[in-house]
Amino acid sequence: KNSGALVTLCCVLLAAFASASTNIPAARLVQYDQEGQQKGSRRATFSMPAMEYVKENDLDLTRTAIYVRWDQLSVDDIQHIVEEEEAGAVVIVLPAAGSHVNVKQSAQWRNVESWLLANRIPMPVFFAFDGPWAENLQKSIRSGKSPVISGTSPTPKVVTAGKARNFQAVISTPTSSNTVAILTPWDSFAAAPSLANGEDSNASGVAALLEISRLFHELYSQQGGAGSADILFVMTAASKLNYAGTKHWLANTDGRLLDTITAVICLESLAGNGPLRLISSKPRSDSMTESMAAAFEQSASAAGEKVHFSHLKVNVSNTATPWEHEAAAIAFRGKKVATATFTRIAVDGLRARSTLIPAVASVAKLKSATQVLAGAIAHMVYGAAGSKVEPTLHPNTDSLSSAMEALSATPRVAALLEASPAGFEFACQKLSNYSTKAQRQTFAVESNVQFYTDSMGSLSIALPGPTWLEPALSIGITAYCFCLLVAFKGVGGAIKLISSLFSSKAKSS
Repeated sequence: KNSGALVTLCCVLLAAFASASTNIPAARLVQYDQEGQQKGSRRATFSMPAMEYVKENDLDLTRTAIYVRWDQLSVDDIQHIVEEEEAGAVVIVLPAAGSHVNVKQSAQWRNVESWLLANRIPMPVFFAFDGPWAENLQKSIRSGKSPVISGTSPTPKVVTAGKARNFQAVISTPTSSNTVAILTPWDSFAAAPSLANGEDSNASGVAALLEISRLFHELYSQQGGAGSADILFVMTAASKLNYAGTKHWLANTDGRLLDTITAVICLESLAGNGPLRLISSKPRSDSMTESMAAAFEQSASAAGEKVHFSHLKVNVSNTATPWEHEAAAIAFRGKKVATATFTRIAVDGLRARSTLIPAVASVAKLKSATQVLAGAIAHMVYGAAGSKVEPTLHPNTDSLSSAMEALSATPRVAALLEASPAGFEFACQKLSNYSTKAQRQTFAVESNVQFYTDSMGSLSIALPGPTWLEPALSIGITAYCFCLLVAFKGVGGAIKLISSLFSSKAKSS
């Protein structure tokens, strides 16, 4: 009986080994409708043999899941997989957290992600971060085995018009009649919303805004330390939906406050490796714009940095709004208000800035940008005295880092959020601590885009066992059957029965 139990245990273990699978978290390509046209992935589950992507392939892949690493894809490749090969499913391996991504690779991926977002993809497309599972899957495919990969994700449902949230607060001086407004989007977006944590775009912008509010709160709180202008801080939602939150704020804020604004500085992606840029809606021949540009250049020079100024004329006939400051420029058209975006990126277009593989966010780069921003604001609100105030402004590395971490800890896709995310509430509390007249705007997101629910799914990978496993399992089953026979017939009876079976077989042949 003991030997039978032992053989049984071995068989169970061998069977488990043969059918073992690996489960990993994964996210599905977003599904949405735009002006009645279906976009993104339209299927949420699959289970089929896996094959590594090969550019020249004459096989029928309609029942095959294509496995491919993100840096091996170009727009031509993904278009070929989807439209020509018509693969059954696509599994894209993203770089592990903290991996180095060079500028060329990042740019190529942005194009791939933009294509996936802009088209209807009939098959499931899943994203998962690199790890041992990917290497094991690749080895299994290349060794000629037939691993099976399955993807599951909750069935998507139409998202009813959600609520988005803006938040504003002000640092004021009793004698001021002018206001400098600092705006920054707090939300994020990517081809897989469940992975859209947006560290650089745009947790970095919110972190810079919070640090500026802390620095100037300390200055304005001192006796005689207030500048000549109020400083208004606004965190806007739904930026990836054509800056819907910014436009709502501009359209629904007290006109008396808006009438005092002389400058709008929008913050976007300040923790990347690109040079600092000030992108303006007006040329420097405009006196207000020249004053703002000169303030940034003077501050950058003192910090050993350089700010590149560029003028991008606003196309009012364009239905898309590439930059947040353009929404402000249209709202303040005809008024003496300078509007610009302070950033480290040169990429316009919302989708191009929304990516699963952003540039590595550097706290040191963010601190440097915040230092320049603080100095520029000092020149704008203190005038000639700004040169004396500027050296006293010291952004805190820990404050910037903790704010960026808090914001990027969870995805922040405003159109899909039912409740206010913890990162946003953290930022609201911080801003309230350093300012007054805090006010929250909650509004329905009005857009021509209809989203579907999005949540994390998983991939299950069944790898074939080693070559010795099947013979071992056969031997184990044979031994198990023999033990059962012994249990019922005894050793002698079992041997006699087996001998008779072989004898009968020999006679029949």
